[in-house]
Amino acid sequence: MNIKPLELLKKLATYDVTGKGNAAKFSENQQLEFLMYFSHWMFAGPIKACDAIIMSGKNQKRDQEVEIAQRIKQSLIRGESLPVAMEQDFSKSVVSLFRIAQAAKGENGAIQMLSAYLEHEGKVKALKSAQVKKLLYPGVLVLSGFAAITFFGTHLVPEMAVYVEMMQVPITLGWPSVISSLLGTTLLYAVPFLGLAAAGLFIAKDHIFNNWKGEERNVADNYYPFTMFRAIKAIKLLKYFGMLLEHGTPTQQALIEIERTERPYMKYHLELCRSRMEQVGMPLNLALDTGLISKETLYRLTLLLESKDNEVKKTAIINCADAAFTETERQMQRTVRRLIVSMLLTFAGCFALVVLTLGDIYGTFIQISNFLRQ
Repeated sequence: MNIKPLELLKKLATYDVTGKGNAAKFSENQQLEFLMYFSHWMFAGPIKACDAIIMSGKNQKRDQEVEIAQRIKQSLIRGESLPVAMEQDFSKSVVSLFRIAQAAKGENGAIQMLSAYLEHEGKVKALKSAQVKKLLYPGVLVLSGFAAITFFGTHLVPEMAVYVEMMQVPITLGWPSVISSLLGTTLLYAVPFLGLAAAGLFIAKDHIFNNWKGEERNVADNYYPFTMFRAIKAIKLLKYFGMLLEHGTPTQQALIEIERTERPYMKYHLELCRSRMEQVGMPLNLALDTGLISKETLYRLTLLLESKDNEVKKTAIINCADAAFTETERQMQRTVRRLIVSMLLTFAGCFALVVLTLGDIYGTFIQISNFLRQ
Protein backbone atom coordinates (compact mmCIF):
# COMPACT_ATOMS: atom_id res chain seq x y z
CA MET A 1 0.00 0.00 0.00
CA ASN A 2 1.57 3.30 -1.14
CA ILE A 3 0.86 6.35 0.99
CA LYS A 4 1.99 9.73 -0.29
CA PRO A 5 3.99 11.85 2.18
CA LEU A 6 1.43 14.68 1.97
CA GLU A 7 -1.43 12.33 2.81
CA LEU A 8 0.54 10.88 5.73
CA LEU A 9 1.17 14.38 7.12
CA LYS A 10 -2.53 15.20 6.84
CA LYS A 11 -3.44 12.01 8.71
CA LEU A 12 -0.90 12.76 11.44
CA ALA A 13 -2.15 16.34 11.74
CA THR A 14 -5.73 15.19 12.25
CA TYR A 15 -4.96 12.17 14.44
CA ASP A 16 -6.75 12.32 17.80
CA VAL A 17 -4.20 11.58 20.53
CA THR A 18 -6.77 11.95 23.30
CA GLY A 19 -8.90 9.03 22.19
CA LYS A 20 -12.04 11.09 22.78
CA GLY A 21 -12.93 11.64 19.15
CA ASN A 22 -14.90 14.76 18.26
CA ALA A 23 -15.86 15.28 21.92
CA ALA A 24 -12.28 16.41 22.58
CA LYS A 25 -12.68 19.20 19.97
CA PHE A 26 -16.20 20.16 21.09
CA SER A 27 -15.48 21.77 24.47
CA GLU A 28 -17.89 21.66 27.41
CA ASN A 29 -18.67 25.36 26.94
CA GLN A 30 -19.52 24.70 23.30
CA GLN A 31 -21.60 21.67 24.29
CA LEU A 32 -23.49 23.87 26.77
CA GLU A 33 -24.20 26.56 24.17
CA PHE A 34 -25.35 23.93 21.68
CA LEU A 35 -27.68 22.22 24.18
CA MET A 36 -29.18 25.48 25.45
CA TYR A 37 -29.99 26.56 21.90
CA PHE A 38 -31.19 23.04 21.08
CA SER A 39 -33.57 23.10 24.05
CA HIS A 40 -35.19 26.30 22.76
CA TRP A 41 -36.37 24.40 19.67
CA MET A 42 -37.27 21.07 21.26
CA PHE A 43 -40.96 22.00 21.24
CA ALA A 44 -40.87 21.30 17.48
CA GLY A 45 -38.98 17.99 17.88
CA PRO A 46 -35.27 17.11 17.72
CA ILE A 47 -35.03 17.05 13.90
CA LYS A 48 -36.56 20.53 13.59
CA ALA A 49 -34.23 21.68 16.38
CA CYS A 50 -31.29 20.46 14.30
CA ASP A 51 -32.65 22.33 11.27
CA ALA A 52 -32.85 25.53 13.35
CA ILE A 53 -29.22 25.16 14.51
CA ILE A 54 -28.06 24.43 10.95
CA MET A 55 -29.85 27.51 9.60
CA SER A 56 -28.58 29.76 12.41
CA GLY A 57 -25.06 28.31 12.21
CA LYS A 58 -24.79 28.94 8.48
CA ASN A 59 -25.88 32.56 8.92
CA GLN A 60 -23.35 33.12 11.72
CA LYS A 61 -20.64 30.96 10.11
CA ARG A 62 -20.48 28.54 13.06
CA ASP A 63 -19.30 25.64 10.95
CA GLN A 64 -18.64 23.21 13.80
CA GLU A 65 -22.18 23.50 15.18
CA VAL A 66 -23.60 23.06 11.68
CA GLU A 67 -21.59 19.85 11.15
CA ILE A 68 -22.64 18.43 14.52
CA ALA A 69 -26.32 19.31 13.99
CA GLN A 70 -26.17 17.66 10.56
CA ARG A 71 -24.64 14.49 12.02
CA ILE A 72 -27.28 14.34 14.77
CA LYS A 73 -30.06 14.93 12.22
CA GLN A 74 -28.82 12.15 9.94
CA SER A 75 -28.64 9.76 12.90
CA LEU A 76 -32.20 10.63 13.92
CA ILE A 77 -33.43 10.14 10.37
CA ARG A 78 -31.85 6.67 10.38
CA GLY A 79 -33.99 5.91 13.41
CA GLU A 80 -31.29 6.15 16.08
CA SER A 81 -32.14 7.61 19.49
CA LEU A 82 -30.93 11.07 20.47
CA PRO A 83 -28.34 9.76 23.02
CA VAL A 84 -26.83 7.53 20.30
CA ALA A 85 -26.82 10.46 17.88
CA MET A 86 -24.91 12.54 20.46
CA GLU A 87 -22.20 9.95 21.19
CA GLN A 88 -19.82 11.09 18.44
CA ASP A 89 -19.60 14.72 19.52
CA PHE A 90 -20.52 14.93 23.21
CA SER A 91 -18.56 13.73 26.24
CA LYS A 92 -19.37 10.29 27.68
CA SER A 93 -20.68 11.70 30.95
CA VAL A 94 -23.11 14.00 29.11
CA VAL A 95 -24.44 11.17 26.93
CA SER A 96 -24.75 8.83 29.93
CA LEU A 97 -26.60 11.44 31.98
CA PHE A 98 -28.88 12.26 29.06
CA ARG A 99 -29.76 8.60 28.53
CA ILE A 100 -30.87 8.23 32.16
CA ALA A 101 -32.64 11.60 32.37
CA GLN A 102 -34.47 10.95 29.11
CA ALA A 103 -36.26 7.96 30.63
CA ALA A 104 -37.39 10.05 33.60
CA LYS A 105 -38.10 13.44 32.04
CA GLY A 106 -38.26 12.95 28.28
CA GLU A 107 -35.95 14.53 25.72
CA ASN A 108 -36.83 18.15 26.46
CA GLY A 109 -36.40 17.73 30.23
CA ALA A 110 -33.15 15.83 29.71
CA ILE A 111 -31.74 18.59 27.50
CA GLN A 112 -32.56 21.20 30.15
CA MET A 113 -30.98 19.07 32.86
CA LEU A 114 -27.82 18.62 30.80
CA SER A 115 -27.64 22.37 30.29
CA ALA A 116 -27.68 22.79 34.09
CA TYR A 117 -24.99 20.12 34.48
CA LEU A 118 -22.69 21.66 31.86
CA GLU A 119 -23.27 25.13 33.29
CA HIS A 120 -22.04 23.82 36.65
CA GLU A 121 -19.03 22.22 34.92
CA GLY A 122 -18.30 25.58 33.30
CA LYS A 123 -18.31 27.28 36.71
CA VAL A 124 -15.85 24.73 38.06
CA LYS A 125 -13.49 25.26 35.11
CA ALA A 126 -13.81 29.04 35.41
CA LEU A 127 -12.93 28.79 39.11
CA LYS A 128 -9.78 26.80 38.32
CA SER A 129 -8.64 29.06 35.47
CA ALA A 130 -9.29 32.22 37.54
CA GLN A 131 -6.96 31.00 40.30
CA VAL A 132 -4.27 30.02 37.79
CA LYS A 133 -4.41 33.47 36.16
CA LYS A 134 -3.77 35.10 39.54
CA LEU A 135 -0.42 33.29 39.71
CA LEU A 136 0.80 34.42 36.28
CA TYR A 137 2.02 37.92 37.21
CA PRO A 138 3.84 36.86 40.42
CA GLY A 139 5.32 33.96 38.44
CA VAL A 140 6.68 36.37 35.82
CA LEU A 141 8.20 38.51 38.61
CA VAL A 142 9.95 35.49 40.13
CA LEU A 143 11.34 34.42 36.75
CA SER A 144 12.57 37.95 36.04
CA GLY A 145 14.27 37.99 39.46
CA PHE A 146 15.99 34.67 38.75
CA ALA A 147 17.03 35.95 35.29
CA ALA A 148 18.54 39.09 36.82
CA ILE A 149 20.52 37.09 39.40
CA THR A 150 21.71 34.70 36.67
CA PHE A 151 22.92 37.63 34.56
CA PHE A 152 24.67 39.32 37.48
CA GLY A 153 26.18 36.09 38.77
CA THR A 154 27.49 34.78 35.45
CA HIS A 155 28.41 38.02 33.64
CA LEU A 156 28.66 41.20 35.69
CA VAL A 157 30.30 39.80 38.84
CA PRO A 158 32.91 37.64 36.96
CA GLU A 159 33.83 40.63 34.76
CA MET A 160 34.23 42.78 37.85
CA ALA A 161 36.39 40.07 39.45
CA VAL A 162 38.64 40.03 36.34
CA TYR A 163 38.89 43.82 36.46
CA VAL A 164 39.92 43.77 40.15
CA GLU A 165 42.57 41.14 39.41
CA MET A 166 43.85 43.08 36.41
CA MET A 167 44.25 46.24 38.49
CA GLN A 168 46.35 44.26 40.99
CA VAL A 169 44.87 45.89 44.07
CA PRO A 170 44.38 44.28 47.52
CA ILE A 171 40.58 44.58 47.24
CA THR A 172 37.99 41.82 47.03
CA LEU A 173 34.32 41.78 46.15
CA GLY A 174 31.86 41.64 49.06
CA TRP A 175 29.45 38.91 50.12
CA PRO A 176 26.53 40.10 47.91
CA SER A 177 28.65 39.57 44.79
CA VAL A 178 29.81 36.16 46.05
CA ILE A 179 26.23 35.04 46.73
CA SER A 180 25.07 36.38 43.33
CA SER A 181 27.86 34.47 41.63
CA LEU A 182 26.99 31.21 43.39
CA LEU A 183 23.24 31.52 42.82
CA GLY A 184 23.63 32.73 39.24
CA THR A 185 25.95 29.85 38.31
CA THR A 186 23.65 27.34 40.01
CA LEU A 187 20.59 28.69 38.19
CA LEU A 188 22.39 28.73 34.84
CA TYR A 189 23.37 25.07 35.09
CA ALA A 190 20.02 24.10 36.59
CA VAL A 191 17.94 25.67 33.78
CA PRO A 192 18.29 22.75 31.30
CA PHE A 193 17.39 20.18 33.98
CA LEU A 194 14.52 22.29 35.30
CA GLY A 195 13.29 22.81 31.75
CA LEU A 196 13.36 19.08 31.01
CA ALA A 197 11.65 18.33 34.33
CA ALA A 198 8.94 20.93 33.66
CA ALA A 199 8.39 19.59 30.13
CA GLY A 200 8.21 16.03 31.44
CA LEU A 201 5.71 16.97 34.14
CA PHE A 202 3.61 18.93 31.64
CA ILE A 203 3.48 15.94 29.29
CA ALA A 204 2.81 13.44 32.08
CA LYS A 205 0.48 15.59 34.24
CA ASP A 206 -2.68 14.08 32.78
CA HIS A 207 -1.40 10.58 33.49
CA ILE A 208 -0.20 11.49 37.00
CA PHE A 209 -3.40 13.25 38.05
CA ASN A 210 -5.89 10.83 36.50
CA ASN A 211 -4.15 7.43 36.67
CA TRP A 212 -2.10 7.44 39.86
CA LYS A 213 -4.15 5.87 42.66
CA GLY A 214 -3.87 4.04 45.99
CA GLU A 215 -2.72 4.88 49.49
CA GLU A 216 0.35 6.83 48.31
CA ARG A 217 -1.91 9.01 46.19
CA ASN A 218 -4.19 9.63 49.17
CA VAL A 219 -1.16 11.04 51.01
CA ALA A 220 -0.18 13.19 48.02
CA ASP A 221 -3.75 14.51 47.82
CA ASN A 222 -3.10 16.48 51.01
CA TYR A 223 -0.59 18.69 49.18
CA TYR A 224 -0.89 21.29 46.43
CA PRO A 225 -1.71 20.89 43.52
CA PHE A 226 -3.19 17.42 44.18
CA THR A 227 -5.49 18.81 46.86
CA MET A 228 -7.08 21.17 44.30
CA PHE A 229 -7.49 18.36 41.77
CA ARG A 230 -9.14 16.17 44.41
CA ALA A 231 -11.54 18.95 45.44
CA ILE A 232 -12.62 19.61 41.86
CA LYS A 233 -13.14 15.90 41.20
CA ALA A 234 -15.24 15.66 44.36
CA ILE A 235 -17.47 18.52 43.20
CA LYS A 236 -18.01 16.94 39.79
CA LEU A 237 -18.75 13.53 41.33
CA LEU A 238 -21.30 14.93 43.78
CA LYS A 239 -23.10 16.94 41.09
CA TYR A 240 -23.24 14.04 38.63
CA PHE A 241 -24.14 11.51 41.33
CA GLY A 242 -26.80 13.80 42.78
CA MET A 243 -28.48 14.27 39.41
CA LEU A 244 -28.60 10.54 38.78
CA LEU A 245 -30.14 9.85 42.21
CA GLU A 246 -32.61 12.70 41.78
CA HIS A 247 -33.94 11.04 38.65
CA GLY A 248 -34.54 7.70 40.32
CA THR A 249 -31.33 5.83 39.48
CA PRO A 250 -30.48 3.25 42.21
CA THR A 251 -27.37 4.16 44.19
CA GLN A 252 -25.24 1.22 43.02
CA GLN A 253 -26.31 1.67 39.41
CA ALA A 254 -25.51 5.38 39.58
CA LEU A 255 -21.99 4.63 40.85
CA ILE A 256 -21.47 2.06 38.09
CA GLU A 257 -22.73 4.55 35.49
CA ILE A 258 -20.27 7.20 36.69
CA GLU A 259 -17.44 4.65 36.84
CA ARG A 260 -17.89 3.82 33.17
CA THR A 261 -16.80 7.31 32.10
CA GLU A 262 -13.98 7.83 34.62
CA ARG A 263 -10.21 7.28 34.72
CA PRO A 264 -8.32 5.00 37.21
CA TYR A 265 -8.03 7.65 39.96
CA MET A 266 -11.79 8.13 40.19
CA LYS A 267 -12.52 4.46 39.55
CA TYR A 268 -10.45 3.60 42.63
CA HIS A 269 -12.68 5.75 44.86
CA LEU A 270 -15.91 4.62 43.19
CA GLU A 271 -15.01 0.93 43.43
CA LEU A 272 -14.08 1.34 47.10
CA CYS A 273 -17.40 3.06 47.78
CA ARG A 274 -19.40 0.35 45.98
CA SER A 275 -17.56 -2.49 47.72
CA ARG A 276 -18.24 -0.92 51.12
CA MET A 277 -21.94 -0.70 50.36
CA GLU A 278 -22.14 -4.21 48.90
CA GLN A 279 -20.00 -6.18 51.34
CA VAL A 280 -20.27 -4.26 54.59
CA GLY A 281 -23.63 -2.60 54.06
CA MET A 282 -22.34 0.86 54.98
CA PRO A 283 -24.71 3.83 54.66
CA LEU A 284 -23.98 6.17 51.76
CA ASN A 285 -22.39 8.98 53.77
CA LEU A 286 -19.85 6.56 55.33
CA ALA A 287 -19.22 4.63 52.11
CA LEU A 288 -18.31 7.89 50.34
CA ASP A 289 -15.55 8.55 52.90
CA THR A 290 -12.78 7.20 50.64
CA GLY A 291 -10.47 10.21 50.93
CA LEU A 292 -11.93 12.05 47.94
CA ILE A 293 -14.68 14.11 49.58
CA SER A 294 -13.80 16.48 52.43
CA LYS A 295 -14.86 15.74 56.01
CA GLU A 296 -16.87 18.95 56.11
CA THR A 297 -18.90 17.94 53.04
CA LEU A 298 -19.47 14.42 54.40
CA TYR A 299 -20.69 15.87 57.69
CA ARG A 300 -23.13 18.07 55.79
CA LEU A 301 -24.33 15.01 53.86
CA THR A 302 -24.88 13.09 57.11
CA LEU A 303 -27.05 15.87 58.52
CA LEU A 304 -29.06 16.20 55.31
CA LEU A 305 -29.71 12.45 55.08
CA GLU A 306 -30.93 12.49 58.69
CA SER A 307 -33.56 15.09 57.83
CA LYS A 308 -37.23 14.11 58.07
CA ASP A 309 -38.01 16.11 54.93
CA ASN A 310 -37.94 13.75 51.91
CA GLU A 311 -37.26 16.62 49.50
CA VAL A 312 -34.16 17.56 51.51
CA LYS A 313 -32.97 13.93 51.39
CA LYS A 314 -33.64 13.74 47.65
CA THR A 315 -31.45 16.75 46.88
CA ALA A 316 -28.85 16.08 49.61
CA ILE A 317 -26.03 15.15 47.21
CA ILE A 318 -26.64 18.13 44.92
CA ASN A 319 -26.83 20.40 47.97
CA CYS A 320 -23.44 19.03 49.05
CA ALA A 321 -22.00 19.63 45.56
CA ASP A 322 -22.99 23.31 45.73
CA ALA A 323 -21.59 23.63 49.25
CA ALA A 324 -18.37 21.85 48.20
CA PHE A 325 -17.99 24.34 45.33
CA THR A 326 -18.09 27.26 47.80
CA GLU A 327 -15.72 25.44 50.17
CA THR A 328 -13.27 24.71 47.32
CA GLU A 329 -13.42 28.30 46.09
CA ARG A 330 -12.40 29.54 49.54
CA GLN A 331 -9.70 26.89 49.85
CA MET A 332 -8.28 27.80 46.43
CA GLN A 333 -8.27 31.48 47.29
CA ARG A 334 -6.38 30.79 50.53
CA THR A 335 -3.84 28.57 48.78
CA VAL A 336 -3.33 31.02 45.93
CA ARG A 337 -2.87 33.89 48.40
CA ARG A 338 -0.15 31.91 50.18
CA LEU A 339 1.54 31.12 46.87
CA ILE A 340 1.38 34.75 45.76
CA VAL A 341 2.91 35.91 49.06
CA SER A 342 5.69 33.30 48.69
CA MET A 343 6.38 34.40 45.11
CA LEU A 344 6.43 38.09 46.03
CA LEU A 345 8.81 37.41 48.92
CA THR A 346 11.06 35.43 46.55
CA PHE A 347 11.04 38.30 44.07
CA ALA A 348 11.75 40.77 46.88
CA GLY A 349 14.73 38.65 47.92
CA CYS A 350 16.02 38.56 44.33
CA PHE A 351 15.54 42.31 43.96
CA ALA A 352 17.32 43.01 47.25
CA LEU A 353 20.26 40.82 46.23
CA VAL A 354 20.52 42.59 42.87
CA VAL A 355 20.53 46.00 44.56
CA LEU A 356 23.11 44.87 47.13
CA THR A 357 25.29 43.41 44.35
CA LEU A 358 25.13 46.66 42.38
CA GLY A 359 26.05 48.55 45.54
CA ASP A 360 28.97 46.18 46.16
CA ILE A 361 30.27 46.60 42.60
CA TYR A 362 29.95 50.38 42.82
CA GLY A 363 31.70 50.36 46.20
CA THR A 364 34.53 48.23 44.76
CA PHE A 365 35.02 50.77 41.95
CA ILE A 366 35.26 53.57 44.51
CA GLN A 367 37.80 51.60 46.57
CA ILE A 368 39.94 50.92 43.49
CA SER A 369 39.83 54.60 42.49
CA ASN A 370 40.85 55.72 45.98
CA PHE A 371 43.65 53.14 46.13
CA LEU A 372 45.09 54.23 42.77
CA ARG A 373 45.10 57.90 43.84
CA GLN A 374 47.35 57.12 46.80
